[in-house]
Amino acid sequence: MADTKSLVTFRLLPVEMREEIFKYTFATSQNYPDFAASTPALLVALRGDRELYDQALRVFYGINHWFLTARNFQGVSALGKFAVACIRSLTIFVDDWFEDDVEFREFLQDPKGNLARAESIQTLRFYIESYRDLVSLQLIRHLVASFPRLKRLEFHEHCTSEKDSGLHLIDQVNCLFWCKAKLEEVGTSEGYDVISNDWFWEEENGDVLQRAL
Repeated sequence: MADTKSLVTFRLLPVEMREEIFKYTFATSQNYPDFAASTPALLVALRGDRELYDQALRVFYGINHWFLTARNFQGVSALGKFAVACIRSLTIFVDDWFEDDVEFREFLQDPKGNLARAESIQTLRFYIESYRDLVSLQLIRHLVASFPRLKRLEFHEHCTSEKDSGLHLIDQVNCLFWCKAKLEEVGTSEGYDVISNDWFWEEENGDVLQRAL
């Protein structure tokens, strides 16, 4: 824990300057933080000052893009309500672990669970490894309804051929929004017969996604 004198000195800095310090520290120390990773030292040091700690917590969870998998979702359950509410960008990995882990899928759809408190999420991304692992429309519908500030929904899909891609799911998701999916990128991985599709939905004017739920 930081000593009292250091905290008082840090408090004398303008709020905007403190925020820039937090952004620099957290963005460079953990570009791709994991919910199961250890807490940054600066956050630990600020626990003795509630105001500074909350400001740092808001920046840490707000500026980073978080990755949620069947192997680390328990870390979200352990987070406090305030921390979860600060998350603005989230990727959910959909792979073999996703298919086999009933507990993880139930966690994603629990209306009273910790993830349901992440009301600040503006970008939600699904990283999909293959067609057979595609996330269900029911889950997408639930998550979209859970995040009232959602502005962008993305599918990053890897498949072995165009035939295997989840275009039918893209069409179904189109029905949830008043805007059609856009294809940002189509490419093949060097040395592999894999196609990468990046689909996304967003409102032209930057508003939250319109929903027909």
